[in-house]
Amino acid sequence: AGYFVFRGNGVVDKKSIAVLPFKNQNTDEESEFFSDGITEDIINNLSKIRELRVMSRPAVMRYKKSDKSLRDIAKELNVSTVLMGSVRRMGNQVRISAELIDASTEQQLWGEAYDKTIAQIFEIQGAVAQQIAATLQANLTTEEKKSVSKQQTGNAQAYTYYLRGREYYYRYRRDANENAIDLFKRALELDPNYALAYAGLGDAYGQRVQRFGFLSVWLDSAVVVGKKSIELDPDLAEGHKALGLAYNMMGRFSVGLDYFKKAASLNPNYFPAIANIGSILQS
Repeated sequence: AGYFVFRGNGVVDKKSIAVLPFKNQNTDEESEFFSDGITEDIINNLSKIRELRVMSRPAVMRYKKSDKSLRDIAKELNVSTVLMGSVRRMGNQVRISAELIDASTEQQLWGEAYDKTIAQIFEIQGAVAQQIAATLQANLTTEEKKSVSKQQTGNAQAYTYYLRGREYYYRYRRDANENAIDLFKRALELDPNYALAYAGLGDAYGQRVQRFGFLSVWLDSAVVVGKKSIELDPDLAEGHKALGLAYNMMGRFSVGLDYFKKAASLNPNYFPAIANIGSILQS
């Protein structure tokens, strides 16, 4: 309701932001999964900051390779600022450039380029989130600062497998689901304490039942890995959402709703959890 009120009055929240898909600066299309993954991770990091209104991944990914102007995109999404960027991988090195643009004037509010190893990728994402918060004058709590700077894994290859697994997951095809599961498992072989990879695996198991007609026994597996995810990281919204999805598909809607609510409390802009809460309450 608030969205339509703001839109109808022509008022745009000054602390609203859309992270447009980061451009892949490598020549091979195979690297697209990495730039898309970086985009999603930055969205998820910013989503943890309560004072910001952050557009979801589905909302922004439709503008990938779009020729629309920044002003038009911002108007359609009803945001005041847009984050643009690019990613280039060179072996174990990565260069990430990012700039925050005022959509009404197209003036750069902040910009930075980072040259790091892939193992330092979380350091970059945390720095970007904090710089944007500071530029938009959004206050971060101590917990939010800790959350946006958290290193999910110290293994660069495990992180790469995880990003590729998410890319296959979003293809919503049976063969891609198989690939996603394999990649999440590879990530966990390299880092058995990688909570995000367990959450991804839980999502992929749930997707098997929800979209591809696999037996419901796969939901039991989704619950097992989802619980492992939040055992390793109790504050991981993705883990709670994965568990909520599994229980919801089991028909245990109240349990699923509790996990979705927990995910949304940990990440106030986390679209998958919020959308599922709405779906349950509507039914």
